[in-house]
Amino acid sequence: MISQRTIAQALGLTHASVSNALNGSGRTSRELSETVIGYARTHGYSGHIRAYGSTPSKLPVQVAGGVVSRATFEWMAEALGWSDCGAFESRARKETV
Repeated sequence: MISQRTIAQALGLTHASVSNALNGSGRTSRELSETVIGYARTHGYSGHIRAYGSTPSKLPVQVAGGVVSRATFEWMAEALGWSDCGAFESRARKETV
C-alpha cells in the first residue's frame, strides 16, 4: 500500500499538497490534482480520493448562534420539530432558524 508521504516524495511535493489534492481541498490547481490523483490510482493508493472541485454532500448549516454540521441540524430538526421551518433551504435563501 502506498501512502500520501510516499506520493509526495515521488512527485517532489509536500505532504500537505498531496493531502489537499487527494481531498479536493486547499489551494491546488486542477493540473496538480490530476497529477497526484493519477499517480495515486496507478500505484494502488487505497485512501479516499475526492475529485478536484467537488464539495462534500453534507454541508454545514447556519443556525442562530453559529454553524452546526448537517447531521447535528437533522437531529435538532427531528428532536425539536423544525422539519417545516424552511431552514434546509438556508443556503439558497440565507435564512436562519
